[in-house]
Amino acid sequence: MAKLLRRVLMDELEKQMSRMGVRRLVLPAAKEVVSTWSQGFGFKVMDSWERLEFVKHGMLDFVGTVMCHKFLREEKCQESQA
Repeated sequence: MAKLLRRVLMDELEKQMSRMGVRRLVLPAAKEVVSTWSQGFGFKVMDSWERLEFVKHGMLDFVGTVMCHKFLREEKCQESQA
């Protein structure tokens, strides 16, 4: 049941962020839980060059973490579909 609730919550968060124009989610994950983010929520481990690009633009790089990212589906506003 908890897994289902996490999935529903994450789906709704992604949908709302996509509606606000967010294209990609980026998060630092502890090495021990990278598989949870990748298998459970569709995140992928960032290549080192991608990680460096984000750090260059002011994103914090936490020691001992793996940078993961996920591109969001583009959500169309209901108003624009009418």
